[in-house]
Amino acid sequence: MLTLAFHSSPCNCCFRTAESQIKLKLFPMDHLPLHDIAMLVSAINFLLRDEEFDNLDQICYHFNIARQELETRMLKAGYRYSEEHKRFW
Repeated sequence: MLTLAFHSSPCNCCFRTAESQIKLKLFPMDHLPLHDIAMLVSAINFLLRDEEFDNLDQICYHFNIARQELETRMLKAGYRYSEEHKRFW
């Protein structure tokens, strides 16, 4: 099932150009697999690698999860987020 993602307020997900032209995106998931760490790492890295989102903050905003909560959960499982590489390791 595909979910059309579009926010009513301006954000980097929807507004990409200096002229603020709207860019609609189709996201293949409507929630993050929070209870399966391996799938969660894979899902987030996939969304960042395929440039569905520009950074972790946009993913957290879209899926309505606190970034600190997400990073704490991942750290407990041994994963750290790299801003430079835009992925969890």
